[in-house]
Amino acid sequence: MSRSGRALRQLTTRTLTAENVPQAFPLIQTSFPEITLEDWRRFAETVLDPETRPNGGFLTVHCEQGYMAGLCNYRVEPDLLHGQTLAVDLFVAYDLFDRETIATALVEALESVARSLHCRALHTQLTERGRNGLKNGLIDMLTRHGHEVETIRFCKRLPAPA
Repeated sequence: MSRSGRALRQLTTRTLTAENVPQAFPLIQTSFPEITLEDWRRFAETVLDPETRPNGGFLTVHCEQGYMAGLCNYRVEPDLLHGQTLAVDLFVAYDLFDRETIATALVEALESVARSLHCRALHTQLTERGRNGLKNGLIDMLTRHGHEVETIRFCKRLPAPA
């Protein structure tokens, strides 16, 4: 048992490969139910393309039973304030009983990737929708791990080009 009284988990962090993209789809659906499998495949293909994103990819967290319980994407980009930064704009952690442990495993893996890529900061964007929305404790968990709210992002949907 840990000091918090929770049983210690045996989680595994891995990179997502093109072959495993379909396995991640149920996790995507927890936050983005309107996304189709084809939408997800196209997005993942772009993220995993070394030509367009040489320092990017996906991280996954697998629980003891082997199922994928966490997923995030990352890419290195320049930032005016911080210099080289690891940017994360998809962060999904799902577990019926212990979501925070899954999210913590993702954050710790992201910090390791950021250090290995010589990044000076880690920017994590969280969705405000679905079961993985902000109201489900992710802000508190990130704050406990040294992250601070630095920006707010707005979105205005535009019609598709004709």
